Amino acid sequence: MRRRALAALVLAASALALRAGLEQAPHAASMLAALCAAAALAAAEAPPAAAATASLAAGAAARLLGLWSGDALLGFALTAAAAGAGALAAAAAAAPEESARPLWGAASGALLAALPSLIRFLGQNSPNPVFLFRGWGDAPWFLLAQPAAWLALGAWCACRALRGGGTAAGAWAGGSVGVLAAAATPPVPCEIALAAAGAALALYSVWRSRAWTAPRSPRSRALAALVLLAAVAAAGAPGALRQAWTARLDALYPGGVFLADADDGSADWSAYRFSRGERDLLRDGVIQRDDPAAAGLALLAALGQSPRDADCRIALVDPPGLQSVLAARAFKCRLTVLDADAASARALDAEFGSPWRVELDTAPGGADAALLTLASPWNAAARRRQLSARGLARLRSRLGANGAAAVILPALFADDANLDEVAADLRRAFATVRAARLPGGDGLILAVPGDRMIGGRDILTNLPPLAHTLVDPNQASTALDNLRWRPPPPAK
Repeated sequence: MRRRALAALVLAASALALRAGLEQAPHAASMLAALCAAAALAAAEAPPAAAATASLAAGAAARLLGLWSGDALLGFALTAAAAGAGALAAAAAAAPEESARPLWGAASGALLAALPSLIRFLGQNSPNPVFLFRGWGDAPWFLLAQPAAWLALGAWCACRALRGGGTAAGAWAGGSVGVLAAAATPPVPCEIALAAAGAALALYSVWRSRAWTAPRSPRSRALAALVLLAAVAAAGAPGALRQAWTARLDALYPGGVFLADADDGSADWSAYRFSRGERDLLRDGVIQRDDPAAAGLALLAALGQSPRDADCRIALVDPPGLQSVLAARAFKCRLTVLDADAASARALDAEFGSPWRVELDTAPGGADAALLTLASPWNAAARRRQLSARGLARLRSRLGANGAAAVILPALFADDANLDEVAADLRRAFATVRAARLPGGDGLILAVPGDRMIGGRDILTNLPPLAHTLVDPNQASTALDNLRWRPPPPAK
C-alpha cells in the first residue's frame, strides 16, 4: 500500500513540476513520464530489465504525444493518464498465469512499437491544415484519444505481464535506467526510441519465457507472431511524425520539402519549403506567424519612441522566420538576432539557405528597438518560455537606455484577455506598456522604459535619417492612425 502511495506521490509531484513550467527544461516531460512509470512498476514489483524498457517507452511516448499535440505538458498528461488507466485496470483484474505473462509482455511491446505508425495513420488520414496554425485549439479529441487509448492498452498489457515479477528495489533500479535513457531520447527521434523500447520489451518476453526450449504450441506460435509484429512495427516507425506533418503541409500546397529538423527536447523546430517557394518555420508542427507587414509596423512604432541617429540598432528576439528578418533589414539599421535555442537557430539558418549570419551585428551595446513575435500556438507553456522573468530581463538588457520593445501576438490568439495578459507580463520590466490591434488582426504590445509613449506622426519624425527615405509618410501615418489602442489599466 505504501509503495502504491509513493507511485501516486511521484505522479502528483511530476504534474506540479510541469505546471510550474519545468516542461520547458529540455527533456523534462519525457524524464518525468519515465519516472512515473518507474514508480508504478516499483509498486507492482516488476523485473529490473522490464522496468528499464517500460520507463524508456513511457518517456518516449510522452515526447511523441507532446509533439503530436504541439504541447509538452499535454503530451505528459495524456501519457500519465493512459498509463494510470492501464495500471488501474490491470490491478483490478486477477493476475494472469505465470505461463501467460510472456504473451502479455509481447502484446505490450507490439502495441508500443506500433504507436508511431498509428500517429502516421491518423496524420495521413486527417490532413487538416488548420492544425498547422492553431495546434490543438479546435481539434477533434478523437485524434488525441486514439493514441492515448492505444497507450493505455499497452500499459494494461505491460502491467499484467510484469506484475510481481521482481522486487520494488529492483524495479526502481531498472526504472532509473529508463529515466536516464528518456533524457537522451531527443538526439534519437522519439518515435525510434519508442519503437525500440517496444521491440525490446517483446524480445524480453521471449527471453524470459525461454520459448525456444518449449515444444511448439498455439501459445508459442502466438508469442512468435507478436514478436514479429513488434519488429515490423519498429521497422516502420522512423519518420512517422514528420510524415503526419507533411500530410497537413501538402493539404496547403503539395510537393514541398523539409529543409531541416532539429529537436532539443524542449521544442522541435523545422524549416519547410512549399512547392510555390515560400519558406516557413514550424515549432512542434505548428507554423510560426511571420508577417512582414506586422513586423514592419511594430518596428516603426518602437523605433519612433525617441529620436534616433543614423547608427540605429534592432534586436530580433526569437525571429519566427525569413519575412520578419527582411522587414527589419528594410530600416537599414544594424541587426542582431537573439535565437530561442540552438534548434531554432539551425532551422532559421536552413530557411535562409546561406551563411547570412556573417552580416549580423555582434558588437556590444544596447539596441534602439527589439521585436519579439510570440509563438504559435500561444498557451501557458509558450508564455512561460518567452515571457518569464528571466526572458524579460534578457530582453531589457539588450536595449539601450531609451530602447523600446515591440511584441507581436499572432492574430489567432490576439483576444483581449491574451493582450492584457502579455501587457501585464511586460510591465514587470518596462515603465509604460500599451496594447493595440494591427490592421492584419495581430496584437501589438509596445513597451518603453519611460513614462510617456509617443504616437501618430511624432513617431515618423523620430525615425533614423536613412529610414525616412524608405518609409512612405502618408502610408505609415495611416497605418499608425489605424492602430486600435486598448485603454490603459486603471491606476492603483
